[in-house]
Amino acid sequence: MARKSGRKRFRFWTFLATCVSFLSVSVVALGLYLHQTIYENPLHVEPPGYVLNVPAGMQVQKMADLLNKDGVLEHPELFVLWVRLTDVRTKLKAGEYLIKPGMTPQALINLLISGKVIQHSLTLVEGWNFDSVMNAVNQAPKLMHTLTGLSPEEIMIKIGHPNEHPEGRFFPDTYCFPAGTTDVAFLQRAYNRLQKKLSNAWESRISFIFIKTPYEALILASIIEKESDHTDEYMDISGVYHRRIQRNMPLQADPTVIYGAGKMYNGKITLDLLKSPSAYNTYLNLGLPPTPIAMPSEKALFAATHPKPGDSIYFVAKGDGKGHVFTKTLDDHQVAVNRYRAVIKKQEVRAAMDKSLSVQNSENNENVVNEKAINGNATNEKSNSGSTTNGNATNAMISSFLTFSAFKCWSLNSTCFILVNGNLKSYPLLLPALGVGLGFWTSMFVLNPSLNPSSNSSPNSNAGANQF
Repeated sequence: MARKSGRKRFRFWTFLATCVSFLSVSVVALGLYLHQTIYENPLHVEPPGYVLNVPAGMQVQKMADLLNKDGVLEHPELFVLWVRLTDVRTKLKAGEYLIKPGMTPQALINLLISGKVIQHSLTLVEGWNFDSVMNAVNQAPKLMHTLTGLSPEEIMIKIGHPNEHPEGRFFPDTYCFPAGTTDVAFLQRAYNRLQKKLSNAWESRISFIFIKTPYEALILASIIEKESDHTDEYMDISGVYHRRIQRNMPLQADPTVIYGAGKMYNGKITLDLLKSPSAYNTYLNLGLPPTPIAMPSEKALFAATHPKPGDSIYFVAKGDGKGHVFTKTLDDHQVAVNRYRAVIKKQEVRAAMDKSLSVQNSENNENVVNEKAINGNATNEKSNSGSTTNGNATNAMISSFLTFSAFKCWSLNSTCFILVNGNLKSYPLLLPALGVGLGFWTSMFVLNPSLNPSSNSSPNSNAGANQF
C-alpha cells in the first residue's frame, strides 16, 4: 500500500511539474510573441501618416477595432491585451494624433500617454479689423464654432470682456491649437496676448509722450500700423502724430477716414470723403478717434510709446512704394505732395500704355492666327485648283473628241441624205444637230462637274464657300 501510495504521489507531482513547465513555456512564448508584435512589428501606415482621432471616453477596444478596420493594426486583440497587462488604460489621453510610418504599437501607446496631439494653426494678420478676424475664425475647420451669428458686443461678452469695443483687442500672430478648441478659447488667447504686449510697451514708454492711457497707445498704434508697410518708419510716423497732438493739430490720418467710411470707401480718398462727418474723421476732429481701427503689431505698439524726436509734422507717400517723405513746413509738404501726384500720374500713364500695348499685341496675335488660317485655305484652294485643272484638261480633251465625233456624225448624215435624196433638205439635219448638242452638253456638264449646279461632290464646291 505504501509503495502504491508513493507511486501515485510521484505521478501527481510529475504531472503537476509537466503542467507548470508547459504553462511557463506558453507564457514565455506568448510574452515573446507579444513583445515582438507590440515592440518590433511596425503598424501599416503609408506616408504622410495616419490621423487617429480619440474622443474623450473612447474605449481601447473600440480604438483598436478602428485601427484594424482601416488596415493600420493587424492584431487588435493583442494590442488590447497588452494595454491591459501594462495597466496604462487610464493614462491614455484624448485628442487627434498623427501615426507616422514605421511607428510600432508600443510607440503609439507612448504617444497616447504623452498627449502630443496634432497642432493646427491660424494666423491673424497685423492690420486686420475685427470683421476680418471673425471671418478667419469662422472659417477655421478645426475650431469648434460657438460664436457664429453673434454681434461684436455679444462676442466680447462671451470671451469675458463686456462693454469693450472689439477693434484692435487681439494680437496678430500665428496661433497653434489642437482640434476641437473653441473659438471662444482662441479669441481669449489672442486677447490676453495683446494685453501683455500692450502692457510691456506702455511700461517701457518714454517720458515725453502725449498720450495718457494704454488704450490711447493702442489706438495710435493701430493708426501707425495702417499708415505704412515699412516698419522702419513707424517711429517717425509716431513722432509726427505726437507733435500734432501736442500742438493741438488734427491728425489728418487717411486710414481713420477710410475706417469710418466703411463700405462707402471705393479705393480713392476724395474731397467729399474728407469732408464727410464721422467720429473717425481726423481731418475734422481733433485728437485720436474713439477706438482702434485695426490690430497693431508689436512694432507699432512700441512705436506708439516711443516716438522719434524731430520737427516734422507732415508726411506723404513717395508713390514708388519706398516709404514716405517727412517735412517740417506746409510748403515743403506741398512740394512732396506734388511730386507724389506726378509719380502717380506717370504710373497711370504707363499703366494705360501697357494696357493699350497688351490689347494691340492681342489683336496682332489674332491677326497672325487669321492670316495663317487664310494661307491654309489658300493652300487648300490651290491644291484643289491644281487637281481641278488637271481634271478639266482631261475633260476638255474628251469634250473635244466627243464634239468632233458629233460633228463628223453630222457630216456623214448630211452627206448620206444628199446622195440618197438628191437634194438638200433641212429636216434631215435635225439628228446631226442633236448629236452635236448632246456632245457639247455632255462635255460641259457630265465630264466637268464643277459646272454642274446640282453636283455637291466637287472639290470646288467647298472652296467656293470658304471664299465667301
